[in-house]
Amino acid sequence: MIAVALGLMLVLDHARENTLQRAIELLNAGDARGALAVAEAQTDARARAEARVYVLHQAGDLEGALRAAQSGSDAYPDDAWLAERWSFIATTLRRPREAERAASRLENAAALQPDADAKSWRESARTARADADALLHTHEQRDQAERSARVVSFAAVGSALAALIALAFLPARRQRMSSTPVDASGSSKVEGGSQ
Repeated sequence: MIAVALGLMLVLDHARENTLQRAIELLNAGDARGALAVAEAQTDARARAEARVYVLHQAGDLEGALRAAQSGSDAYPDDAWLAERWSFIATTLRRPREAERAASRLENAAALQPDADAKSWRESARTARADADALLHTHEQRDQAERSARVVSFAAVGSALAALIALAFLPARRQRMSSTPVDASGSSKVEGGSQ
């Protein structure tokens, strides 16, 4: 019975590798639709999620690959590869919040990997965390700069409006002053006496 189970696992693993290999061949030949169809036909759900992410990413559909990687990582939180792809694509697309969530998922998945793979996945998780933190910091700086620019813009518009209002009233004031009679000594005269 154990031999039958092991044999079945080997057959399924071989079929999984052949499906991904076929998808890669189609991608290399320029047939992204065919590669995606092969990936979608994968019978193992985890392998289908991985193949889908791979094909979409390699075909240049980064939005689709991001959604597929996140969905696959949600379904298989222990899958370090899906978490790493989610992190990489989120960082590539400059999505700090998604990159941060993906880095957290990768850190958790890396801790669950077998000893032989754990070191490389932990290193990937450290890199993903550093990239996500740097991206988040950059976006926070950009947001602060935008807020500062808005304040400066509003202040400039307010100053310009104040200047326009002052200029609008200046001719009326000059006209009133010029209509006031001035005597020979230079002092203005108002009816009923001098000032």
